[in-house]
Amino acid sequence: MSVRSPHTPPALSAAVRQDVVAQQLDNINVLAEALAMAIRDGDSENEAKLRVSLERYVAAFRWAATDSLPGILAYASARPDLDDDLFAPAFILRLVARDHHETQKLVALVSDDVRALLARVA
Repeated sequence: MSVRSPHTPPALSAAVRQDVVAQQLDNINVLAEALAMAIRDGDSENEAKLRVSLERYVAAFRWAATDSLPGILAYASARPDLDDDLFAPAFILRLVARDHHETQKLVALVSDDVRALLARVA
């Protein structure tokens, strides 16, 4: 997910990275909503497909963990009252940066519903 270029000013490069991370986290949140519905409806086939999609995001974030971490934390701090939006950063941090000091803080902020979904997938 690194989008650095020798021709891109550092401030712009950081802004672009933040936008990319935010878009990916938004996508994860959409998948999480669909996953929660699939679990609720007992749709195991769709649940399996959604889990595979989520695993692809985890792989991508692991590949670029160092560059992505500031963006993940910024995304979470910009949405403190939007519990459903906190699923994605908590999900990624639990799988990519489990020992990071912000991970447990973020997981402690989410609702019981989000925490239960995290327990099923992370």
